[in-house]
Amino acid sequence: MNLKKLNKLALDNKIKEIEKDKSTDLYKANKHLFSGSTWLGGGELTLGGFIEWKADCELLLTDAITGCKAVLFEASGTGVIFGAVECEVAGAFVVNPSTIGGKCHFTIAVGAVGEGAVTLFLYSTTGSLYGNFTGLAEGAIAGGVTGSGNLIVS
Repeated sequence: MNLKKLNKLALDNKIKEIEKDKSTDLYKANKHLFSGSTWLGGGELTLGGFIEWKADCELLLTDAITGCKAVLFEASGTGVIFGAVECEVAGAFVVNPSTIGGKCHFTIAVGAVGEGAVTLFLYSTTGSLYGNFTGLAEGAIAGGVTGSGNLIVS
């Protein structure tokens, strides 16, 4: 499957989920999603562990107007992850990436036995969606992790 289509499907589904109830704090924190602005990027995501896991993803940006060239995501913790995956991801930030460095929340969902898919969603600490990145995964891993991580903008 095409990475761009897979990522767009994941982002569209997340936006529909947020739009369901316009009275929630989640909807209010994500009004920027409906402006349609995106900043494209891609890179390599690694995730692995056995109970204790580590994830990192360096996302190179294709839009030089933002003033930044890359965003590095790093997180570690404990959770339901067994195995390892390394894959290329593509996607978009829905906020200007030059404005988001520091602590963040995230969700990674992955399923691969030989081949599969992985999706990374990045959020502010208040629940505002920063963007999502999707890739075709190779490896032996199934599960998902969610929590707090760090974004380094360069």
